[in-house]
Amino acid sequence: GKEDGYVFESITCNNGAEAEWNSDTWKITIGNLSKSKTTCTVSFKTKETNPSKGSAIDYIVNLSSSSEEIVNDGTEDNNIRYIGSNPNNYVLFNNELWRIIGVMNNIEDSNGNKGSYVKIIRNESIGSYSWDNKNTNGINSWPNSSLRAVISYGPYTKRTSGRCPSGQNGATTVCNFSETGLTSEALDMLIRVNWPYGRRVGSNGTASSFYTSESQSTTQEIVGLMSPSDYGYAVGGSVRATCLNTYLSNYNSNCVNNNWLYIKSLAQWTIVAVSEESDTAFYVSTSGTIGSNWYVFNRMAVRPVVFLKPEIIIESGTGTSLDPFILGT
Repeated sequence: GKEDGYVFESITCNNGAEAEWNSDTWKITIGNLSKSKTTCTVSFKTKETNPSKGSAIDYIVNLSSSSEEIVNDGTEDNNIRYIGSNPNNYVLFNNELWRIIGVMNNIEDSNGNKGSYVKIIRNESIGSYSWDNKNTNGINSWPNSSLRAVISYGPYTKRTSGRCPSGQNGATTVCNFSETGLTSEALDMLIRVNWPYGRRVGSNGTASSFYTSESQSTTQEIVGLMSPSDYGYAVGGSVRATCLNTYLSNYNSNCVNNNWLYIKSLAQWTIVAVSEESDTAFYVSTSGTIGSNWYVFNRMAVRPVVFLKPEIIIESGTGTSLDPFILGT
């Protein structure tokens, strides 16, 4: 049973059958079942009652010394980031799959004290909404944006239904987060930080230049979005060095296919606005480049991002989608 003190470890089938285990529903899904007397074996291991992996921060930092999918990003803050097409960075948070962006250093909490925090992003979008739509085209000021009101202190954090921005001139649509919004347990794991969101001129910049621009302005948030630099630094593989020296607006298929933050055919909002305009913000395009030419009233995918409190620990898990990291306190 789900509460019997065990966690999923592995699953194998014979006769060419394929299977997946859902640790949330505690059920098996089997595909390609074409032969009789097919057997699937599910293995479990004892759940650690006295966690030995320590804080999530320490665990990720220590793991980076032996893993090619976790690297120092080379910025002055020496952040540790997961990179590549599909690293083992899945984590169970809010009773759903999220993914670890990395350990961000020199982040200020709401009291102005600097520290290191684990930054995570929801694996799937919570829906497609406008970044802002206060007038005809919207206004690209994140602290005053319509989307911030929804995800930072509105229906999403209150785990309820409401109205979300959807088009020009203040248009809204019903959005129901009663099942997908943040639970009180999830909120207790989060820290409010002075979130970097600095504006930038145009999309012709590298991950490094975006990172520098983003740090110029902050706003206190408990929930935000990924930044263009988060996306740029997530690239891995043999093309990483080349891609890090390439404008994010010019990312080619080699960069895109080695970037786990890219979701095929899904345009995603970032938290950073275009400084030379009053009504556009940066986004990850469906082709995997960073774009800046869409008005903020447009509807795009929203993937919430949060920072975990430093005392949060990793209790178990290997970080795969079938065996995500389990968090504790």
